[in-house]
Amino acid sequence: MRRIVVAVLALLTGCGSSGGRDEIVAGSASTSFMTSSTTSSTSTSTSTSTTTTTVPCNHLEPTITNHVYATYPGVGDRFTSFDLYLPAGCGPFPVLVWVHGGAWVGGDKANPEALDRASYAFSLGYALASTNYRLANKFGKGFWPDYPNDVADAVAHIVGNADTLLLDAERISLLGHSAGGHTVAILSADRSYMSARGLADTTLDCVIANDTVGYRLADRATSYPIAVDNAFGTDPEVLADASPSVRVEREGAPATRYLIITRGSAQHRAVEFADLVVAAGGDASVLFAGDYSHEEVNRVLGEPNENVITPTVSEFLRRCLTPSVR
Repeated sequence: MRRIVVAVLALLTGCGSSGGRDEIVAGSASTSFMTSSTTSSTSTSTSTSTTTTTVPCNHLEPTITNHVYATYPGVGDRFTSFDLYLPAGCGPFPVLVWVHGGAWVGGDKANPEALDRASYAFSLGYALASTNYRLANKFGKGFWPDYPNDVADAVAHIVGNADTLLLDAERISLLGHSAGGHTVAILSADRSYMSARGLADTTLDCVIANDTVGYRLADRATSYPIAVDNAFGTDPEVLADASPSVRVEREGAPATRYLIITRGSAQHRAVEFADLVVAAGGDASVLFAGDYSHEEVNRVLGEPNENVITPTVSEFLRRCLTPSVR
């Protein structure tokens, strides 16, 4: 797995990159290959030319390319773009969309953890789209509901450009940690984000929410008022609208399969969310992360010989994204 990371690092150096809840305890054909950034927009339409070269599939190396999925006045494109890591081969590849955490105010698609996520995705035969979204700071100028809207735009870009990107639009999973975990949970629980882009909730085969405590944001507004107030405000109705558990109570369960990774004192809210999904006829499992800290439960995913969360996550993704298993 580390050899894959080394290959991606070498590329960066050389090319640059801008049904029930389960409680689990602890060929040589040619292809056109994209080599430059692409841009799509939800507010201001722009386009850039794409350079392609025909390369024998068995000669393709792991690559990373930057893709802008939307543009907004006064907001840098970095906040509305994703880095696409492709493994060697022809594709089309299932894609794991990685959404970073950071209390909705920090974090970046190019954090060192992205290389670990790419290495893990490659080991499963998947591509990784590490996406940014507008953050609730003076640079990102984000505020609720920008976070799920932006990730939904990234998914729509992937679906709309899947052939060019060498991705399989029929096999998409979301993975988010902390604030990113909340974002992937609300994006899938509230089907309006997909429908507004002409997509069904079946677009998202599976969602992994890794150690988020935002299933009922009114709770977090009491425990972490600064972060929640900054990202969502204080209106109780807004906090309810932004709460994945409330969305399932109001609208029922989406077609998405959920794996909820949880730990610490707020486990009951994660379990409650999974129970609500199952009671509404959906599919959700809970994975308890043992003694890992909030940072560790993110860092260790995919590490060699890690046996608390990685095997369960890998099997969950295999069931979701392998056609013969689904």
